[in-house]
Amino acid sequence: MDGSRFDGLTRNLASGMSRRKTLQGLTFGALAGLLSCLGLGEASAACVKLGEKGCQGPKNKKCCQGATCQGGTNKRVGKCVCKGSLTKCGTKCVNTQTDPRHCGGCDKACGPGQTCARGDCQGGQGKSGEIAFVKDFRIWTINADGTELMQLTTGTGEQPAWSPDRTRIAFMRVGADNQTDIFTINANGTGLTNLTNNTIESRSNYPTWSPDGRRIAFLGLRVEEIEKGLSFWTMDADGGNVTRVGEAKTSDRFLAWSPDGTTIAFDGNRPGDGRSQIYAMSVQSGTLTRLSDGTTSDEQPNWSPDGTTIALSGLRGGARHICTMPAGGGGSTTLTGEGGHPAWSPDGSEIVFAGSDGSISTMNAGGGFPTNLTEGSDPDW
Repeated sequence: MDGSRFDGLTRNLASGMSRRKTLQGLTFGALAGLLSCLGLGEASAACVKLGEKGCQGPKNKKCCQGATCQGGTNKRVGKCVCKGSLTKCGTKCVNTQTDPRHCGGCDKACGPGQTCARGDCQGGQGKSGEIAFVKDFRIWTINADGTELMQLTTGTGEQPAWSPDRTRIAFMRVGADNQTDIFTINANGTGLTNLTNNTIESRSNYPTWSPDGRRIAFLGLRVEEIEKGLSFWTMDADGGNVTRVGEAKTSDRFLAWSPDGTTIAFDGNRPGDGRSQIYAMSVQSGTLTRLSDGTTSDEQPNWSPDGTTIALSGLRGGARHICTMPAGGGGSTTLTGEGGHPAWSPDGSEIVFAGSDGSISTMNAGGGFPTNLTEGSDPDW
């Protein structure tokens, strides 16, 4: 479902409801990413490298991207360590639960074509694995080489999202009572399951999986909890234990759960933005950080498997283009001509996207000439 359809369905119910004051402004992380893109960030500030001492203290030095200062105060220097659940592997902080190059531990690389889920190498899909997409409002899959086109759903479906172990696809379906629900279906087209079972006029959209495959986040308006308004929610992969994460606006769309499990990226036109921007929301606290620099419209974020980069659809020169930006925020780099809905291959070497001509194409993650696969929209790899 495109943004205009979803906005039209939710605006009347969402309008007039009380809203908490929106968190605004760039945090240090987003500002640091912007400065880095301008050549004024970590390098010129002589940031402290991972594993070294010297952060904070009287000189208030910062850790380089991906690290946090441990034990530092205004008067005492600390040591730069990896954030949260990330692990130090050489000179980088990595998520050993999802990174196929360090799956379950440093330098424990998965085999050719395998993905990493919960610290275990899975299957043999890799960049040659299937791409899910929408055609004629149905969910389809196709191999990355353009072979074995397969229709999965006979009923409608939009916004497909692969589970981390690539056994299931979550997607949105519009119901007979004008409600929208989150469904899952097995990769072979069996096991169709309605996870949300919404009542009339309830909305559940833009599903995205947690990196361990145990939870699904979505944007929803639940009539049974109408006082909470349009919100970000998470639920177990079987539809249970629905939990509200934070308040949403009618402009918010296209959720993407980060590989380290701490953040959900989305696009929205918040007060003062003037155009769509990429935001990151803490799964634990619901705190928002604007990542894009505000100079133009950015939409449809999608994390690279290693969590260092976000692919997006950016308005450049009057048309939508596939771009990338640092995960910490800042300016973006344009990769190709007109297109939207970017998604990374499981090994991070390629990006699939929907062209403005209605095609599904792939290209190298650094840009280059695209390869057309088929017709469709909303691809996910």
